Amino acid sequence: MNSQLFTREFKQGTCVPFAGSGNEENRNNSYPQKAAFAQPSGLTLGYTKDGGFLFVADSESSTIRSVSLKDGAVKHIVGGERDPMNLFAYGDQDGIGFDVKLQHPLGVAMISDSASILVADSYNHKLKLVDISKKLCTTIWSEDKDVKLNEPGGVCVDMTKGVAYIADTNNHIIRILNIKEWVFKQLPVIFSNDIEASQVINLSDILKPGRQLEKNEVRYIAPGSQANVILLLDLPYGCHVNDEAPSSWSVVIQDSLSGASGNSIFSKKGTLSEKSPQHLFSWKVPITLQSTFFIYLKCKLFYCDENKVCRMKEKNIMQECTVNGDVKSESTEINFTFCV
Repeated sequence: MNSQLFTREFKQGTCVPFAGSGNEENRNNSYPQKAAFAQPSGLTLGYTKDGGFLFVADSESSTIRSVSLKDGAVKHIVGGERDPMNLFAYGDQDGIGFDVKLQHPLGVAMISDSASILVADSYNHKLKLVDISKKLCTTIWSEDKDVKLNEPGGVCVDMTKGVAYIADTNNHIIRILNIKEWVFKQLPVIFSNDIEASQVINLSDILKPGRQLEKNEVRYIAPGSQANVILLLDLPYGCHVNDEAPSSWSVVIQDSLSGASGNSIFSKKGTLSEKSPQHLFSWKVPITLQSTFFIYLKCKLFYCDENKVCRMKEKNIMQECTVNGDVKSESTEINFTFCV
């Protein structure tokens, strides 16, 4: 593993090592290329009375370290021990400097008004606060009856709102921490309960660049008749639709004169279920429509297998329909197949 920090020069299109020798060690040094890291993970920029620094959650050495933006000098803040070859100096202990013990911290975020760092001490399932100048580490959140962290990872601080966002990895939750009162709440991830509330859809929402469009065989339909659109869903064996995610479909119908940027003559969207066949919608072909029209259907399905591994599959299908007065049926069933 190449445990180094790199800088990206966007104008030149280059990426060069900034600090770290490439050896997996807990080695601090005034010369950045002679220092060494061990699986550096979280990074945060911060400024103290001593200047600007990049603060690093060096996971495998269980330390928090700083890299000077002025000269690249790498220094220890808390955690680990003085022996640069010992990557097993981990634990769970508050204190100062090397007396502090962390276990595989993954996330750090600067709290600028207090010159401190919020640390996700991931394998200890805790949040800790490090006073940079004093090298003092204090546990600010372990657990209570309502919030028990499980390998917190990413941390981000928004000073304008006075909150930190915590990726609570194994709980599959984004938590919001009030950094003044140290009170948690959960970030709501909102899916509309009424996915059909807004039916305005553009063809550009379906025909996105790079998306493959599957085409069905041409169907013939009588003017003024009803088109019943049916979805045939074919899931892999042992899989089921993820009810906790917003599986959906959307459709745009355009006449042959509209073109990809024209106005649709019908649009609608709704939710997908596990049922197959499932009726999506019915549409009455206008009696005045005497030409070909096109049904563009987009399906987005979230599904899980028997091992609880979940995936997303999206499919875009186009059905060409020709209006023909010789067809006498009052309704036509139009099937779309979604083979996952």
